[in-house]
Amino acid sequence: MTINDAYKKTVSKLNVAFIENPSIEAEFLLLEVLKIDRKTFLLEKDEKRVTLNELEKLDESVLKRLEGKSIAGITGKKYFYDSEFAVNGNVLIPRPETELLIDIIKGTFPCANALEILDIGTGSCIIPIVLSGYFTNSNMDAVDISLKALEIAKRNVDDRGLKNINLINVDIFSFVPGKKYDLIVSNPPYIPSAEVDELLKSKRLSDPPIALDGGNDGLKFYREIAGFAGKFLKDSGVLVIEHGMAQRNDIISMFDKNEVSIDCFDDLSGIDRVIRIKKKAL
Repeated sequence: MTINDAYKKTVSKLNVAFIENPSIEAEFLLLEVLKIDRKTFLLEKDEKRVTLNELEKLDESVLKRLEGKSIAGITGKKYFYDSEFAVNGNVLIPRPETELLIDIIKGTFPCANALEILDIGTGSCIIPIVLSGYFTNSNMDAVDISLKALEIAKRNVDDRGLKNINLINVDIFSFVPGKKYDLIVSNPPYIPSAEVDELLKSKRLSDPPIALDGGNDGLKFYREIAGFAGKFLKDSGVLVIEHGMAQRNDIISMFDKNEVSIDCFDDLSGIDRVIRIKKKAL
């Protein structure tokens, strides 16, 4: 069987309701199994043959995908902001939309600033790691309640030899830092509890429920973060948070507009996605 034959067979198997782009996913899985790049795939797909061992590995990957596991969860890696990160079933798989958080933060602070930064619900630690490459003189605290998530975070931090990221295992509802921050950033769980079960059963998502469930109305963590930021942001400090569709106005209402200035940002699809809240200096 040629590479192209294996590709067509995989596309056919992945052509199910919850998979939106079977051709793209089939190519990705095939490249991962064969350990080749896309250029090699295109040049050699009609001549080069796949081995029986490679076909078995490909079938195993396809089966996992059909069971609802994400591509990133299968391959153990995900690209975010032009960098590759280790991921697994214990962390939220990074979405392209979250790159908007990074862009907004980079546009808010000069890169030369030495900042105290906190990432709430860090997961695989993608946000602090990307920011550490820009704010090289800054110190970053990355907190998460999940020890298993922090294992992946540590791997990503250690792989890069970073020394300015502190991983902290703590529940944000009880976290009392011994300092204040210039920047607090978070992409917290924001899907209402009832919808989480439905999304997981439909296989449209395969992330851990703890990384998705935002309580009855999806806003549980925003209420906590709003109170936390009021206490632990420095004067003129900034809070940048990602949120779900149609949650913007409810989140804005959690802040006293006499004490903060608020900017809202849509993602590339025109969906309301990020809020930046700047604390007004006293």
